Amino acid sequence: MGTFLKVCLLVAAIIVGVMLLSHSESGGYSPSEQRLDPIEISKNPYKFQGQSGVLLDTPYLGMTFVNMLDEHTAAYKVNVGALFSTDEIAVNLEDSNPPDPARPWRVYVEGPTDVTNGFGASEKIGTVRFEGYYDPPPPPIQPAATPLPQPTEVQPEPPVQPPASPDANETPTPPPQEPGQQPPAPIVRQPPPQE
Repeated sequence: MGTFLKVCLLVAAIIVGVMLLSHSESGGYSPSEQRLDPIEISKNPYKFQGQSGVLLDTPYLGMTFVNMLDEHTAAYKVNVGALFSTDEIAVNLEDSNPPDPARPWRVYVEGPTDVTNGFGASEKIGTVRFEGYYDPPPPPIQPAATPLPQPTEVQPEPPVQPPASPDANETPTPPPQEPGQQPPAPIVRQPPPQE
């Protein structure tokens, strides 16, 4: 029994090792729908390092292309509102075409990059890798509404009126009686008193 348990543990360890090895070889990367804020990336590039997602596209926030830092890296200024500009982020590209900041981007956060600012000082800025534009999934298709049957209004049948008789003093005929029942007392109509 002890040998069998050891063999099972050895097989389980091999399976786990193979899974971990294959995960690390693929980089462990998979695109995500996570919303990433460029202001957060510019302020703290370590916070989202190694994560993928969609660069947040909010109306109060805008990014402006500044310049190309090298053949494959563009600098973008992160704006809050129309007047206030905060920081920059670097965007690594496959080619030398900077992406359109008006469209949402799918990115991978690479972390901080050392750059030299306009005064010759070295600083770190947040860097993302541009992976293409983000196309939001289409809204789910709603099934066509099946019309529910509407309740029909049942009109009660009007009560059956006996045919009018030529003599108003005549008594109506009572309905047929079952055997063993007493017939109802006749109704006699009296003419109105005359004066």
